[in-house]
Amino acid sequence: MTQLGLSAICLFTGVLAFAGCSHTAQNGNAVDANPAAGADAGTIAAEDSGQGTAGSSDGRSLPAWPIGKYISIDEVYARSQANDPEMLLVNVVDPEYYNLGHIAHSLKIPYDQLPARLGELDPTRHIVIYCRRGVRSESAYITLRDNAFPLFWVMEGGIERWLDAKYPTVAD
Repeated sequence: MTQLGLSAICLFTGVLAFAGCSHTAQNGNAVDANPAAGADAGTIAAEDSGQGTAGSSDGRSLPAWPIGKYISIDEVYARSQANDPEMLLVNVVDPEYYNLGHIAHSLKIPYDQLPARLGELDPTRHIVIYCRRGVRSESAYITLRDNAFPLFWVMEGGIERWLDAKYPTVAD
């Protein structure tokens, strides 16, 4: 059956989990579903081209979520400035590096505590993981993948690249 045929079945039955109903990125992220924005399960959103858009809480249009494992600091910054309600920032940096600053509204969960604190993460949101440079984020990515979280990315370069770009941070 063609992708179009499968998509038609999805729209008819309203079953997003049916094989072929949503685009699945290399990292297992279903990028078509937008549960945080209230899309029903049969809605097909952004295409592979990445030209789809999502709304922000202040009415601005945002680009589609990236396909693959990584999201750039520029994309994260744009979403944070737009107060994107879909995005959940998770800072997995070791506590001794937390004084570098963090992105506003980030959830602080040191990587070694992540497995025990997975219940604090909303699986319907688009989770962006970051740490100091990216090493702990890579491990956190595997933890989320192994625990069947559907929508998650690693912020490239971590907070150090964020700071190099002179993007704002907050302190505790």
